[in-house]
Amino acid sequence: MARFVSLLFAGLAVSAIYGLTAVGFLLLYKATGLINFAQGALISLGAYLAVWAHLDLDLPLLLAYGTAVVIAFVLGCVMEAVAYRPLERRSIHVVVIATLGLAVIIESLLAIWQGSTPRKLDSPVEGDTVTIFGAAISAQRLLIIVVSGVALAGLALLFQRTNLGRRLRAIATDRDAAKTTGINVRRLTILTFGLSAAIAAVTGILLAPLTAVTIDLGFPAMLGAFGAAIIGGFGSIRGTLYGALILGLSEHLVGGYVLVSYRSMFPYVLLILVIAIRPKGLFGDRLEQARF
Repeated sequence: MARFVSLLFAGLAVSAIYGLTAVGFLLLYKATGLINFAQGALISLGAYLAVWAHLDLDLPLLLAYGTAVVIAFVLGCVMEAVAYRPLERRSIHVVVIATLGLAVIIESLLAIWQGSTPRKLDSPVEGDTVTIFGAAISAQRLLIIVVSGVALAGLALLFQRTNLGRRLRAIATDRDAAKTTGINVRRLTILTFGLSAAIAAVTGILLAPLTAVTIDLGFPAMLGAFGAAIIGGFGSIRGTLYGALILGLSEHLVGGYVLVSYRSMFPYVLLILVIAIRPKGLFGDRLEQARF
């Protein structure tokens, strides 16, 4: 029982990371049609910014976290001006390639700034564990689950209950029609880039205490998030969250009992099966019109 509970919470924590990462790039996709392949690099950037603010600037830990998120938001807005706006009228494939180039640039600058030596980001629950049904669960994993849940619930409320959310949904539905109604599409696009980068930073900050902070920290999370989006029905945020749950739990529950040494391959085997059997995703048809 203890082993099952331990694997369950590990899977839920990974699912939360995949889900939060996926929502970050899906917000941008729904607003602009752009798939941002720099999202993984932004996760790494968020973790490094938090390390820098805490260890180099000597800020209190939570203030360092907040500083990292704010800086990431600003950099996301700058990214809109650098990598999206000049290419907006070009083919979307050109813009996607630009985000790949941006990812390489971010990682290269991180290497120059921080070097290749792994860094460590502290956590307010550093080393703490919670015993549940005889299993010692890392408090950091519980923190990931709780914070991700709160963040996702907050985003759902933002989109469904606020005027800003209604405007964001309008440009996601039809950018040209939104312009005719007086919505400032440019300003909202910039805001979406900033919000997506801020979510990436939060993801990096949550993930970093579980491992070393390296330049490629965010890459596995980005891969998992893309897999979740495909399994859930690309474009449906709600379906993507279901996909993240399926991926995270399959990786740890199935991989924890069967071929343990190869557990990281189970999500991708599942992904291939879903693409082969249901190209629209497991929830694509049912959730195509879902608002969140």
